[in-house]
Amino acid sequence: MTAGESMNRLSSAKQQVHHRLTWITAALILAALTLLAPSVVSPAQADTTPSPELESLYVGGPEEITEPEEVPYEVGVIDQSGGLMVPDLENLTVSSTVEADTITLEEDLVWVDYAFTPDGPTNRVLTFTYEDDGVVLEEQIDVTATSDFAGIDLEVSSEVADASMVPVTVTAINEGGEPLGEVTEYAEFSSSEEADEFTDGQLSVSGMGQRTITAEYRDATTTAEVNVIEGPPAVLDVTGPAEVTETETATYTVQLTDEAGNELDDVTEDVELTSTVEEDQVADNEVTFAFTPELTDRALTFTYTGQEGEEITTTLEVEVSSVVDALVVDAPSEAEVDEVITVSVEALDAEGAVLGEVAQYAELASSVEDDVVVGSEVILADEGPRSITVSYRGLTDTVAVEVTAPEDEFLVPEEVIPGSDQVPVGGTQEATSSGYAPGVEVSATMYSDPMDIGTETADETGTVTFTWEIPEDTEPGEHTVVLSAPGYQDTSTTFEVVAAEPDPTPTPTEEPTPSPTSTPTETPSPTATPTSTEEPTPTPTEEPAPTEEPSPTPTPTPTPMSRVK
Repeated sequence: MTAGESMNRLSSAKQQVHHRLTWITAALILAALTLLAPSVVSPAQADTTPSPELESLYVGGPEEITEPEEVPYEVGVIDQSGGLMVPDLENLTVSSTVEADTITLEEDLVWVDYAFTPDGPTNRVLTFTYEDDGVVLEEQIDVTATSDFAGIDLEVSSEVADASMVPVTVTAINEGGEPLGEVTEYAEFSSSEEADEFTDGQLSVSGMGQRTITAEYRDATTTAEVNVIEGPPAVLDVTGPAEVTETETATYTVQLTDEAGNELDDVTEDVELTSTVEEDQVADNEVTFAFTPELTDRALTFTYTGQEGEEITTTLEVEVSSVVDALVVDAPSEAEVDEVITVSVEALDAEGAVLGEVAQYAELASSVEDDVVVGSEVILADEGPRSITVSYRGLTDTVAVEVTAPEDEFLVPEEVIPGSDQVPVGGTQEATSSGYAPGVEVSATMYSDPMDIGTETADETGTVTFTWEIPEDTEPGEHTVVLSAPGYQDTSTTFEVVAAEPDPTPTPTEEPTPSPTSTPTETPSPTATPTSTEEPTPTPTEEPAPTEEPSPTPTPTPTPMSRVK
């Protein structure tokens, strides 16, 4: 039967039921009027006579149905006097205990479309409720249901890819093959391939080949054939070591498979291989795992690009173990207090080959508690011997360091500037230097035979000047003057001491002989003339007048005396 024929049949049924119910309604109304004829009032009296109160609902319709089926119900209101009235459907509500049922109010009829219930024919209760002016009337009808179910249809793809999930749908049908409703949720499934699984209407296939899918619902059973083929490229299957040692070289092969693991092609030569450690050397399908000062596991990424540009990527986690077999620790054997020394640590493999410097990744400790370790550096706190211990990857080594107190540091003044490069014995020499702090006491000493020159105070410019006389007993030759001050380096200069030139020696004069008082000297005795001067020419003088007592000359002079007559 076609859909159009079904609709015409339903429409005809509606009309027949409607005419039948209308006739019943008319008959009931007529009976009621006949019974109440003595009390029927004229229109004039209707204005003053109150309407009878509503008493109950009348519901007319089938109480036995076949799922699925749509049937009409007629509803009337009976008052206390037995009168039957057609209700206003806007005040009427109808419900079914089966939520899937559909209820429609049309003109003066209530249509109930009884749904097919997948879990079996279901009896239900219809509830009719009418409200008017505060009056609520209710009527219920128990409906007995049977089913037109005759079998099931199974819908599933006939060819699927291995490891895929495909939907499976089961539909209940009547004897005419018309669908009654989907019953997948209530059906039971099985497959001739035991590895296949069914979950929430989904078939998960595992393994290629033909299989039979069976569905069961109520007493009906049906089957479908499904062929499972290999799926599209989906996974890279990598073969190679997942545990290596640093500096080891490993080889990997790559197989292209579908989602189910079915091998499709060897794509080792077509794969791009990268490592999370840049220092690793990658060549085609080989990886040489580099030594890293900080032991690091790797993630190798394999990328394959298909013919249509699609990329398939997989990652292999590789656990890396240490290749270090020994340590070589180096540090200064001698240092001063507060000095910062750097400790060098080299890692060696079992053959003694140097792998690299690892001090920054090693743990350093000093046997002196107050020493401070910062990375690969140690700040030496106290004088005395100590051991620096280095730990790295379970290996340890030590180095000894002798720490001494630091030597005093001295300031350096300017060089000494002599007053003269040559000074005669008995002469005066000067020495000047600067670069001292104002007020510093500076002492000076002359060598070869040490002679203390004295102490001077640096002026406000930091300059000192010494002045001294070269002793008479100083040996001619090169001599040194040294300036010293606390906190300053000694500074010096040299100069030459030469013999002094002899002074001119005067010729001693003879003592003049005094003349007798009574007799003047006829001619004076000449005075001795020094050898270094010319002999003066005597100047003649007049004869003095005779005196009774001439005074004698007390001191001879270099000038000749006049003769006294």
